[in-house]
Amino acid sequence: MLELPPGQYQNTKPIVIKRNVSLVGSSGARTQLSGSFIFEIGAEYAVLRNVDVVNSRRFVAVHLRCAGRPRVEGCRIESRGIGILADPPLDAESIPGVSNCRIGPAWQGLVVAGRCKGIFEGCIISDCRSAGIRLRNDAKPVLRSNVIIGCGGPGLLTWNRASPTMEENTFIHNSKNSDGGGTTVNDQ
Repeated sequence: MLELPPGQYQNTKPIVIKRNVSLVGSSGARTQLSGSFIFEIGAEYAVLRNVDVVNSRRFVAVHLRCAGRPRVEGCRIESRGIGILADPPLDAESIPGVSNCRIGPAWQGLVVAGRCKGIFEGCIISDCRSAGIRLRNDAKPVLRSNVIIGCGGPGLLTWNRASPTMEENTFIHNSKNSDGGGTTVNDQ
């Protein structure tokens, strides 16, 4: 386990996690980046826990781009681009876990793509300029007990054969739908 001491860190290059370690933030630990993304998790069993992540650029704050079961837990994520992108390599299957995170404001809160079957639970996704959650390209995640609120697009947007398992999620005051809840399915 690696502990990130309290403080604010300004990165010009991403933090790439290529080993199966846990990076855990102490109370008050905060990272800030001026580059394309802050964390790239490329190890099958790496964990990012209790870290505030602020991305001031229009790219990805946390990128889960590996096979296996990487996890993001208890993080607060803001991004002018995507909060969390779960997008495994083309030849791999991924089952990431994202739990108890607060994502937003962001352009899109959570994007899940490819052969990703992760479990995304207990998160609050709010104030996204576009979709709160966007699923694409055969993604089959489990979305459980999340709250998606105040997004400028639909709370959930699926396309290109994405098929989530939905369990007790709450959609409130999202646009693009008259009911304010917001799910859009576009199977192309």
